Amino acid sequence: MECLHLQGQGRQLVRESLSDQLNVMLKQRIMSGEYKAGQRIDLQSLAQEMAVSAAPLRDALHRLAERGLVTIKPRVGCYVRKLSPRETSDLFDLRLTLEAEALRTSIDSMPSREVHALQERLIALQDSAGEVESVVRVEMTLVDESLHSGLIVGHCTNEFLRTQYEAIRELILMSTRLVSRRKEDDLQEHLRIADALSRRSLFEAREALSAHLTRAKDATVSGILKEKGVQ
Repeated sequence: MECLHLQGQGRQLVRESLSDQLNVMLKQRIMSGEYKAGQRIDLQSLAQEMAVSAAPLRDALHRLAERGLVTIKPRVGCYVRKLSPRETSDLFDLRLTLEAEALRTSIDSMPSREVHALQERLIALQDSAGEVESVVRVEMTLVDESLHSGLIVGHCTNEFLRTQYEAIRELILMSTRLVSRRKEDDLQEHLRIADALSRRSLFEAREALSAHLTRAKDATVSGILKEKGVQ
């Protein structure tokens, strides 16, 4: 069993594989936004920071590349994946296709207590005026995950669909952090979806889900174009 010491941080992590450990750590830095989209990952600096050789780092980065989180350019370097407007649009279209089908098979099997618990969390967020913004944003992200990954996809009976969704879940999370959206809009849209789920109305739930993800796609693509200087 290999052990990794993080210099200057007073932490020690132990895992069966050093490459596994590095893979998890680098993914956390990407998903948290510590490493920004398009940022170059300096292999030599990382090796020095983590007191490891380059080999397990390269292996970890190649595994992240297989998941689409980084891009490796031979003889140039490794970069955090930066989705183009077209890629972002395609990702959201695929997400909607998968979630809409997942909803068809999961709506009748979702435990009522989970749906009601989600509604209570959404209502609490509506009443969160005056709360620390960063805390609210974290809870918004957790609620979003509970709705989409937990309820809609988590209770889907199609195992292959769940596998396909899991394959793009991290890219979905990366894309949602590219631009900030109005909290009020997200809350109202989530409440409409949750209300339809509580009444087991597949038609209304799919309509609300489609409207929500379409607006999210448009806002994200628009944000990327604005960042590139395209109006």
